[in-house]
Amino acid sequence: MTETNVTQLPAADETQMTIVDWANETFGAADDMTIVAARCCEESSELVSAYFSAGAECAEAIVDEIADVFVVACQVAARYNVRMVFHDDLRPQNHRVLVPQVLNLTAVMLAATVDEGIHITPHLRTLEKVLGSLAVSVGAENLQTLVNAKMQINRNREWTVDGNGVGQHVE
Repeated sequence: MTETNVTQLPAADETQMTIVDWANETFGAADDMTIVAARCCEESSELVSAYFSAGAECAEAIVDEIADVFVVACQVAARYNVRMVFHDDLRPQNHRVLVPQVLNLTAVMLAATVDEGIHITPHLRTLEKVLGSLAVSVGAENLQTLVNAKMQINRNREWTVDGNGVGQHVE
């Protein structure tokens, strides 16, 4: 009898491990996780800007940004031994409330990288759920689908690397 491990996903699906491995191979390992957490805050700011600038077209404008936040958060979570997961049971919620929550949660995540008194795990757990709810709230099948699509794009991009474990894609 073979045992099914709940962490196993079909080969085509991204996981935290595949994302972190890609990031480390592409950008190099981050010595200072504060820099990566700050990048996550930047991605959250892009999400908020895209959302409030897009009006009725918000879904199309923010799906990549939702995935970007999750991808960078996976790197931070891995450093703190927090396993990020994709939730399949999330329901749509008011995205006007969820979008600012993403910015708030990533700001707390950044603060936790410099203040050991802030426990990062509950904030990462909430972030993965908020991002998942936000994904279905704007009409995506789920967060996994968004991240798979975004990582396919990321894997085919050229990147400028800054030597701190993060980079920027070449336009």
